[in-house]
Amino acid sequence: MFDNLLFIHSYFRYPILILFLVSFFFLIQSYAGKRISDRFQKTHKILTILTDIQFLIAIFVYSFSPTVRTTFSDMRSAMKDRELRFFTFEHSVMMITVLIFFHIINSKAKKNHENVKLILQFLIFYGIILLLLGLAYPFSRPMFRGF
Repeated sequence: MFDNLLFIHSYFRYPILILFLVSFFFLIQSYAGKRISDRFQKTHKILTILTDIQFLIAIFVYSFSPTVRTTFSDMRSAMKDRELRFFTFEHSVMMITVLIFFHIINSKAKKNHENVKLILQFLIFYGIILLLLGLAYPFSRPMFRGF
């Protein structure tokens, strides 16, 4: 079961990444038009929903993960191991932060359509999200995994 969940979790990130880039493009267009576009709102809302689904899958992966079990069995030595620390804490914290940013943007985008400062704030949030996604990506694992 763990392998199947990890497989789904690993491949589900690609539609999210593509939609993030599309949403980022629409956000830049919104900034140029000085108004939050409907296309940005729709793509960002779908992006937030997909990220929520990814988070639910991640909770199950985390629950069944042998890596997490190993970490919690000996926390002191696990914190010295870069890969154990990354998958148990760093990856999780960064991805939860991304999810929180997505929800903040989704909530604020509904309320104020013609606020250029808000759009600029969203651009900054998207920059932070892009940085966190880059830092949280598990480069030590294969990019495409099989069953």
